[in-house]
Amino acid sequence: MVYRTEAGTHDVVPLRLSDLSKRRNRLKGGIIHDDVQAAALGKSPLDHRGGGAGIAEVSPGGARPSRVHNYKSTRVREALGNPGAQATRGSGNKGNLAIKLNRNGHGSFLAELLPYSVIVQTPRQAFQTIEWHDEAVRLIDQTRLPQEEHYLVITDVDDLVEAIKRLSVRGAPAIGVAGAYGIVLAARQFDPLTQPREFAAAVERIRDARPTAVNLAKRVDQTMAAIKASPLPAAEAALETAHRIRQDELDASIEMGSLGAHLVLDLCGGGPVTAMTICNTGGLAAVERGTALAVIQTLHEQGDLAEALPLETRPLLQGGRLTTWELEKMGASYRLIVDSAGPFLLQRGAADVVLIGADRIAANGDTANKIGSYSLALGAKAAGIPFIVVAPESTLDFETPTGAAIEIEDRGPLEVTSVRDNPIATAGSGAINPAFDVTPASLITAIVTECRVVRLDEGESLSALGALDDSETR
Repeated sequence: MVYRTEAGTHDVVPLRLSDLSKRRNRLKGGIIHDDVQAAALGKSPLDHRGGGAGIAEVSPGGARPSRVHNYKSTRVREALGNPGAQATRGSGNKGNLAIKLNRNGHGSFLAELLPYSVIVQTPRQAFQTIEWHDEAVRLIDQTRLPQEEHYLVITDVDDLVEAIKRLSVRGAPAIGVAGAYGIVLAARQFDPLTQPREFAAAVERIRDARPTAVNLAKRVDQTMAAIKASPLPAAEAALETAHRIRQDELDASIEMGSLGAHLVLDLCGGGPVTAMTICNTGGLAAVERGTALAVIQTLHEQGDLAEALPLETRPLLQGGRLTTWELEKMGASYRLIVDSAGPFLLQRGAADVVLIGADRIAANGDTANKIGSYSLALGAKAAGIPFIVVAPESTLDFETPTGAAIEIEDRGPLEVTSVRDNPIATAGSGAINPAFDVTPASLITAIVTECRVVRLDEGESLSALGALDDSETR
């Protein structure tokens, strides 16, 4: 195989799949694309703030590739003059990587590092969901969207806990990042050495702020473990870890978007496709791009999205308020639908695929997500439409055997009996308000993480595959 670029003509040398450190559906540190020719360009490491495409450094000895943070497949195609090219993850300083794999990542691939550089720019997200800025946690207040783009600056643990509880910051990946930064605030507010009880109590308040989303507890525990293992002062060790967690979530969003988009096109026989989704699973729910909405964004960027159909998502209207806001910013075509119309529209063939996120995925694949997801899964099953869960590895909970063991948060009657503080029910009305439901694994086509695609519909078992260790998720 030969690539022709402005830098010259380059042969691509075949290597055995076993030559690289490899797990099914996954190249260590880099995405494996199914049934595509992947090509990523870049001579020097690329920071996600600047955008661009990058390479994965690969050698026959199984060297671990480093990371890339942005890509745009359509522009890589243009740069290479190769309509089948896709961008892949990785960043380094040696040139280009080309990969070819058969379905599910099995078979041979072609790779050679090439000594040239083409920078392919990609736009950075116009807003920052959560970041550490001027010695404080800075996050966009999602309760004010879409009418007002307002940022909260938080330096106090109780203020952060309240922001999580009132959904100023929400989405499993995002509140995991918030929890990590919360430990930084706790260590600054209460010295763990001289105020251990106060510090421990603050940590528990953060960890318990929302019970269903496993990411929050996981990221708090991860940050606490880093503090204990580090010679640095607690606040410094926590901040270092929180920054790394934030970057990991960003990297994961990019990879989930790419893996998910390729799966969707494979299942649907190509594009463009119409995708139905619920709640908000975009950059607002993560750091940038998101989970299920990252797949929709990637499809849009590749020219493979006909339309997105977000459900309004009662009672807090995250789909109507937040997902439409993100879709508008990315320039994607969309129409908003009421929650109860979703299954009927699937029956009528209005969508090709359903994409949802997750707040917790049990060991057997049962998935807790925003209330209404189960109804969509039933509708998709009846209509013969793929139903795909997209979530980072941090959302997998192998200690919870099935969905029956997942605690479901009830948020009280007020959110149901009123809309944005305006009463819509008779005074004194009671309400049942589960924030989440659980979709059985039997209704799920596949689970997509940043590292793998698990085809539940083909008999693959999440529990049999097991959790990945830290070296496999970095």
